[in-house]
Amino acid sequence: MLVLVAIVLSTLIGFTSLAIDIGYQRVVRRDMQAVADVVALDLSRRLDGRTAQTIMTTPLSSPPSTPAAAGTTSRRSPAAPSPWSSVCSTP
Repeated sequence: MLVLVAIVLSTLIGFTSLAIDIGYQRVVRRDMQAVADVVALDLSRRLDGRTAQTIMTTPLSSPPSTPAAAGTTSRRSPAAPSPWSSVCSTP
Protein backbone atom coordinates (compact mmCIF):
# COMPACT_ATOMS: atom_id res chain seq x y z
CA MET A 1 0.00 0.00 0.00
CA LEU A 2 2.83 2.36 0.84
CA VAL A 3 4.40 1.74 -2.57
CA LEU A 4 1.14 2.61 -4.32
CA VAL A 5 0.88 5.89 -2.38
CA ALA A 6 4.46 6.77 -3.28
CA ILE A 7 3.83 6.10 -6.98
CA VAL A 8 0.57 8.07 -7.04
CA LEU A 9 2.10 10.96 -5.08
CA SER A 10 5.13 11.22 -7.34
CA THR A 11 2.90 11.10 -10.43
CA LEU A 12 0.66 13.80 -8.99
CA ILE A 13 3.66 16.01 -8.17
CA GLY A 14 5.03 15.44 -11.69
CA PHE A 15 1.78 16.45 -13.40
CA THR A 16 1.42 19.44 -11.09
CA SER A 17 4.91 20.69 -11.91
CA LEU A 18 4.23 20.16 -15.62
CA ALA A 19 1.04 22.21 -15.39
CA ILE A 20 2.88 25.01 -13.57
CA ASP A 21 5.68 25.00 -16.17
CA ILE A 22 3.23 25.16 -19.09
CA GLY A 23 1.30 27.97 -17.41
CA TYR A 24 4.49 29.93 -16.79
CA GLN A 25 5.57 29.42 -20.41
CA ARG A 26 2.26 30.79 -21.66
CA VAL A 27 2.50 33.85 -19.41
CA VAL A 28 6.05 34.58 -20.59
CA ARG A 29 5.06 34.11 -24.24
CA ARG A 30 2.09 36.48 -23.84
CA ASP A 31 4.31 39.10 -22.19
CA MET A 32 6.98 38.82 -24.88
CA GLN A 33 4.33 39.11 -27.62
CA ALA A 34 2.96 42.22 -25.94
CA VAL A 35 6.45 43.76 -25.94
CA ALA A 36 6.94 42.84 -29.59
CA ASP A 37 3.58 44.40 -30.48
CA VAL A 38 4.41 47.64 -28.68
CA VAL A 39 7.81 47.87 -30.37
CA ALA A 40 6.30 47.16 -33.81
CA LEU A 41 3.62 49.81 -33.33
CA ASP A 42 6.13 52.33 -32.06
CA LEU A 43 8.50 51.75 -34.96
CA SER A 44 5.66 51.82 -37.50
CA ARG A 45 4.99 55.41 -36.46
CA ARG A 46 8.47 56.30 -37.69
CA LEU A 47 8.06 54.76 -41.16
CA ASP A 48 8.40 57.40 -43.82
CA GLY A 49 10.62 55.85 -46.46
CA ARG A 50 13.88 56.01 -44.52
CA THR A 51 16.12 52.98 -44.19
CA ALA A 52 16.47 51.07 -40.95
CA GLN A 53 20.01 52.36 -40.51
CA THR A 54 18.81 55.98 -40.79
CA ILE A 55 16.03 55.40 -38.29
CA MET A 56 18.40 53.75 -35.80
CA THR A 57 20.94 56.58 -35.98
CA THR A 58 18.40 59.42 -35.79
CA PRO A 59 17.66 60.57 -32.23
CA LEU A 60 14.03 60.23 -31.15
CA SER A 61 13.72 63.93 -30.33
CA SER A 62 14.71 65.16 -33.79
CA PRO A 63 11.97 66.48 -36.09
CA PRO A 64 11.01 64.49 -39.19
CA SER A 65 13.10 65.27 -42.24
CA THR A 66 10.66 64.35 -45.03
CA PRO A 67 7.25 65.79 -45.94
CA ALA A 68 5.60 62.39 -45.48
CA ALA A 69 6.88 62.23 -41.92
CA ALA A 70 5.77 65.78 -41.23
CA GLY A 71 2.18 64.84 -42.09
CA THR A 72 1.79 66.99 -45.21
CA THR A 73 0.48 64.06 -47.24
CA SER A 74 -2.14 63.11 -44.69
CA ARG A 75 -5.72 62.86 -45.90
CA ARG A 76 -7.00 64.40 -42.70
CA SER A 77 -6.17 68.00 -42.01
CA PRO A 78 -4.08 68.63 -38.88
CA ALA A 79 -6.90 70.67 -37.34
CA ALA A 80 -9.48 67.89 -37.76
CA PRO A 81 -10.70 66.47 -34.45
CA SER A 82 -9.75 62.98 -33.46
CA PRO A 83 -12.44 60.31 -33.85
CA TRP A 84 -11.90 59.57 -30.16
CA SER A 85 -12.40 63.15 -29.00
CA SER A 86 -16.10 62.68 -28.33
CA VAL A 87 -15.49 59.39 -26.51
CA CYS A 88 -12.60 60.58 -24.35
CA SER A 89 -13.81 64.07 -23.54
CA THR A 90 -14.97 64.78 -20.00
CA PRO A 91 -18.09 66.89 -19.42
